Amino acid sequence: CNEVMAPSRLLRSKAVKLAIDHTDENREGNLMSLNATKTMNKQFKSKKRTAFGDVTNAVERGLNLLNPKSKFTGKKSVIKVEVNKKPVTLKEEVPEQSVYSTPTLAPQTDDDKSTEEKFFTPSAKPPLPNGVVDFDAQRGSDPVDVAEYAFDIFVYYASREAKFPILKYLDWQTDISRNMRAVLVDWLVEIQESFGLNHETLYLAIKILDLYLSKVFVTRETLQLVGTTALVIACKYEERIPPCIVDFLYLCDDAYTIGEVLATEKNILTKLNFELSIPISYEFLRRYARCEGVSIETLTLARYILEASLMDYQFIDCSDSVMAAAALLLALKMKGLGTWSKTLEYYSGLKLEAIYDMTYRLNDLLQSPPFPSLLVVHSKYSHSVFFSVAGVPVLENLTLP
Repeated sequence: CNEVMAPSRLLRSKAVKLAIDHTDENREGNLMSLNATKTMNKQFKSKKRTAFGDVTNAVERGLNLLNPKSKFTGKKSVIKVEVNKKPVTLKEEVPEQSVYSTPTLAPQTDDDKSTEEKFFTPSAKPPLPNGVVDFDAQRGSDPVDVAEYAFDIFVYYASREAKFPILKYLDWQTDISRNMRAVLVDWLVEIQESFGLNHETLYLAIKILDLYLSKVFVTRETLQLVGTTALVIACKYEERIPPCIVDFLYLCDDAYTIGEVLATEKNILTKLNFELSIPISYEFLRRYARCEGVSIETLTLARYILEASLMDYQFIDCSDSVMAAAALLLALKMKGLGTWSKTLEYYSGLKLEAIYDMTYRLNDLLQSPPFPSLLVVHSKYSHSVFFSVAGVPVLENLTLP
C-alpha cells in the first residue's frame, strides 16, 4: 500500500555540524545564538536515522519503511530525474477577505509573450481604531523597518498569495504518498537544524517543493532529490552564506551527483518561472507578533505550531497569512493571554471569523499528530533554546468567542 511506504532508497541523515559560519538566522527575534546552535547540533548529531527506504524491494522484504531502525544492505541505484512530464493546469484561488480594502493590483495575464508584472498601487492606510497603536510610526527611526512602507509591503505580500496556488497534488501524483512527503519534510527540518539555516529558508524550500509537485509528476525514486534541490534553491535565495551543494550531497549519503542537482534546479526554476518571492507563513507570523508586542516565548510557541503543520499534507493549500494568524491565536490561548485583539485584526486584515476554523484545525493537529514517529520538530522545540514550548499543554477544550 503506497500510504505506508516511505520514499525510495535508504539514506542516512548525516545531520552533523559542518564548518559553515552562518548562524545569524531569522534577522529579527533570533533564538539561535552560536552557542545554542552548537548545543542543538550535538543533539541532532547523535540521532542518525533512516530518512528514506528502498520502496522497490520493500514489500517482499517486509520492511516498515517509516521505522528508523529498518536496515538496507542493497546497492545504490542510478537516479534519473524525471522532469519532462506535462504539468497540470493550475486553478486560481480566491484570496481571503480582509477588514480593509485590498490595494488595487492590476490583473495578471497568462500571455506567455509578456512576463512584465503589473504595477502595485497601494491604497490609503485605513484609520486606526480606538485603542490600536500605530506600530509603524513608532518604528519610524529604524531604517531597517522601512516603517513608512511596512503596511503596504505586507498588504502587497498578502495579495501575492493567490499567485502561488498549490493543488492537492496527491490526487494525481500516484507514485508518492502523504507519508513520503511527511518523512521528507521531517528530514528537511533536521537538515535546517544541522546547518543552522534561517527558518525562512525551511519554509521557502517546502513551498517550492509543493509548488513543483503541483506542476510536475515526480517518482518516489526522485522525491528526495527534488526536496534537496528545493532546499538548495531556498538557501541561495535566503542565506547570506549558503552551503555548497556538496554539503547537501554528503547529507544525502552521496546518493546523487552535482549534475543531477543542477539539472533538477534548472527544471524547478523553469517550472516556477523563476518566481521565488513566495509569501510564507513565517513572515506573516513575525509581523503579527511584533505589532501585538507578544513575548518571544509566545512567538516561539506559535512558530512550533506552524512548523508542526509543515509535515501535514492537509495544510498545503491553505492561506499562509491565515495559518500564521491562527497559529498566533492558538499560542495566545494556550498561554492564557487573551484572544484576537483589535491590533491584530487591524494589522493582519483578518477578523476572528476568518481564522476560526483554522485555529481549531491546528489545535486538532497538536492533539493528534498524524505522524507520531516523526519527532524532529517536537524534539527541536523541546530544547531549552526554544523555551521547551513543545511541552506546553495542548488545549483539550478550545473555546473561541
